[in-house]
Order: sequence, then structure tokens, then C-alpha cells
Amino acid sequence: MESLLKSDRINLVAAIGAGVVLGISGIYYYYKANKLVATKLNHLSGTVDSLRRELEELKLASRSDREKSHRSPIGKGNTVSSSIPGNKFHSFTSSLDDPDEEYFDFTDTEEGLAWASLNGSQESLLVDKNVDALLDELDVLLDSETSDKEYVYDRLCSIKDEFMNNADFLWRFAKATHLYGIVLQNRNEMEKRKELAFEAHEYAKQAHEIEKQNPEVHKWFAITVGCLGDFVKTQERIMNGHAFKEHVDKALSLKPEDPSLHYMLGRWCYEVAMLSWFERKVASTIFSSPPEATLIEARGHLLEAERLKPDWKENLLYLAKTYIGEGDYSTAISLIDRALSIPVIREDDNMIQNELESLESKYQTYRIEE
Repeated sequence: MESLLKSDRINLVAAIGAGVVLGISGIYYYYKANKLVATKLNHLSGTVDSLRRELEELKLASRSDREKSHRSPIGKGNTVSSSIPGNKFHSFTSSLDDPDEEYFDFTDTEEGLAWASLNGSQESLLVDKNVDALLDELDVLLDSETSDKEYVYDRLCSIKDEFMNNADFLWRFAKATHLYGIVLQNRNEMEKRKELAFEAHEYAKQAHEIEKQNPEVHKWFAITVGCLGDFVKTQERIMNGHAFKEHVDKALSLKPEDPSLHYMLGRWCYEVAMLSWFERKVASTIFSSPPEATLIEARGHLLEAERLKPDWKENLLYLAKTYIGEGDYSTAISLIDRALSIPVIREDDNMIQNELESLESKYQTYRIEE
């Protein structure tokens, strides 16, 4: 970000319009608004997968025992309809020695079919019955730190025709495409990254055409339109910038308790507020109505994000920057120290950590000793 500011100031003005200033690391975390929930869901998914394998092994062992003892074939079917009440993940009942045993396999349930479809073990879905289960499992896979984003994207491409009229599927498809694009960017595969950026935005646009009152639709419209900034001309960046701000504002009106939305708007306000006099003059020649914001506005949104999601490393960084922008270095260094105390967990955290360390070195003399 700093190199961009130094090397191409006029481009920054256009970039602000497109929301590009939010940066890859920030966008990467938008979908992580509740880390604890995501972690638990990921753990649950792994547990279910393990249980499914164990049950299959038990099923095979049971068959082997029956063959050895010359028992007659099981009288009942191997699976039970998912309409039977009880835990949706089911379990097997009765003794394995019982010739009338009933075996409950997770993949035989409607939820299982949806999960299995994303993991390659089913060719099709029961569209009418399994949409909710599919969306739930898709959330788990997208929010998992360990899931293969390329694999998830490929699987969604293979089933998308059945869900292209479903806004809830489409915004998640936009999200999956965007996350895979980040993987490609990290590999420096920029041509494919560009292709996926436009593809992700197209899914978000289709979702918006279907559903205009869903905050996630507006959020991912904003994120994906922001990511087009590196691949379009200045005039289109300007148009996209208005769309970015419009959709973030709309998403916030529908979901005011979403910390990621406050962070997005706080970042946007911060970058606009930090424009120099010259940059504002340039902006006035490009924009019909140049963007306006203050550091106080930026801080208000970032503080709200902090209230909703405490100890967010990246959010604290930009809170500190708002104070640096006002010359309040003692408050800034206290926030920097606090952010530095938060562990680096993901690869993207390293970029934030490096910037925090640089700022700490620069402003450490303003630290107030207790």
C-alpha cells in the first residue's frame, strides 16, 4: 500500500473509487467475522467425515463377520430415510451381532448428499430438498482455513447449473471464486486471477438481480467490484467506486452488526481522508462528486468494528493510523502495542505484523510509561 501511495498518486485516487485501497489482506478476512464459529464448524465437518469413515469400516467388518458365521442377509435396508427424527448425523443402533441391525450412514441423509456433492462422492443433488444443507456445508468449507479453495471452486462449477437462480448460492459462489483468485494471486498467476475477478463479480451481480435485500449479496458485490480495480480503466474504476460505497452502505443498513462492513467502510473513509490537497484537486477533475470523508468518520466505523469483534489485528492497525493522521502518536502507539500482542495465525497476518513493527519502531518514543 505504501509503495502504491509513493509511486502513483493519481492512480490512488481512481483506486479509491474502486475500493481497491482495501487491499487483499483485508478482503481475505471479511468472511471471518466470527472466527470461533468458523473454527467450530470446521471441526464439526472433520468430525463428521471421520465418523463416516469409521461407520463404513464397521459396516464392512459386520458384513465380514456375518459371512464367516454363515448368517442370512440382513432383512432391512442398509439405510434409513433422513425423515426419521433425531440427530441429523445419525448413528448406528443395536449390536453388530444383530441380524436385523439398522445402519445409519451420514451420506444417506439429505444433508449428507449435499456435503458429499462438494467432496466429490455424489454426481448430483436433490435440488429442492438439499439447498439449505448445501449452503451450510459450503459455509463450512469456505470459512475453513485448511480447505482447498481450488477444489471447492471446481466442485461448485460442476453443480452450479442447478442453483443459478438462487441468490444465496450465487453470493457464496462469488465468495468461493474470489478466494480461489487470492490463491492464484499468491501464485502470481495474474491472468487467471483477472479472469476469476470478473467471474466472481458476475456471480455477485446475478445474486443482486435476484435478491436486493440480502446484506451478504451487497457485501460481496462491493468486495468483488473493488477487486476489479487492477484490471479496468480509470473511468470504470470511478463508476465502480460509487457502486462500492453504495453497496457497503446498503449492506450496513441491512446488517448493522457486521464488523467486516464497518471495517470496509472505515478503510474507505481513512484512505479518502488522507488524500493530500493536490490529490483532492486531481480527484475533482476526475469525479463528478469527489469522495469526501474524515478521520473521525473512519475511526467511528473502525471503533464499531472493534466493539463487534474485539482484538482484530488489522482493524487495530487502522485505528492506530487514524490517530497517527491526527498527530496523536501516544494513543497510536498504545493501539500498535495492543495489535502486536495478538498472535500471527495466518500467512496474511504477516503483512499486518510487518507494518505494525515498522510503525512501532517509528513511534515508540511516544509510548507513555505507566
